[in-house]
Amino acid sequence: MQIVAGLLLIMCGCASASASPLEQYCYEEREGQKVGHFSWILEATEPVRLRSIDDRQEHINLFTGDWESRSWRLIDQKKNTDLQVERREEQLVFAGTWQGQALSKTQAIDQAPWYQALSVALRRLVASDAGTLEFWMVRPDTLEVRRLRAQPQSLETIELDDVRHSARRIRITAVGVPTWLWHGDYWLRATDGVFLRYSGRSGPPGSPLRQIELIGEECLPARL
Repeated sequence: MQIVAGLLLIMCGCASASASPLEQYCYEEREGQKVGHFSWILEATEPVRLRSIDDRQEHINLFTGDWESRSWRLIDQKKNTDLQVERREEQLVFAGTWQGQALSKTQAIDQAPWYQALSVALRRLVASDAGTLEFWMVRPDTLEVRRLRAQPQSLETIELDDVRHSARRIRITAVGVPTWLWHGDYWLRATDGVFLRYSGRSGPPGSPLRQIELIGEECLPARL
C-alpha cells in the first residue's frame, strides 16, 4: 500500500503565484531504480495551502484546524487527471476527471480526521506525550479510502547531508492490516516538526521500498 508523504485542492482554479511561502523544501524520492524530486511549498493563504509539485503531478491541500484536510486536488496532465476531493461532514466528495474519465462519487467516513498531507498532519504527534491517532486518507494512485493509524515511536538521531537531526519516528499502519504485511515510517524533526524522511513499501512484502528524504530548501522549477 502506497502512502504518499504528501503528500497533498484549492476550491477554485489554479494556485496563486503570488502566495508567500511559509516554508519551502525540496525532497528526493527513490523507489526501486526510479529517482525523482519534488517541491514542497506551504503557502500563507487563508486557509493555509500546501502544494507538492514534481515534473508530472501537483497535489494541493487546504486545511482546517490541526492540519485536517478540507480539500485535496490532484493534477496529472500526462494521465489526464484533474480531480478534487472535499470533506462535507462525514463524507468525502470526489469530482473531476480521473485518468481521462469523468468521476463523481461520495464516500462515507466517520468523525475521525481526514489527513491527506501527512508531512504536516503528523506534526501534532511529535510531542513525546502524543498518543495513537486514527484517521482517513485517500490513496492517490487508486483513490481507495483507507482508515490508518499513526503511532509515535522513539526519538532517534538521523543524518541528512552530514547534518545530524533529532527526529520523532512515527509508524503508519492500516487498520485491520497486520503490521508485518504493511507499514510505513515517517521521521519529523523534534524541534519544529519538519518532515525529514519516509520509508515504506509500495505494497505487500516484496514490493519496492519507497524512500523520501529532505535534501534542501528549493528544487529546480517543476513544470506540469
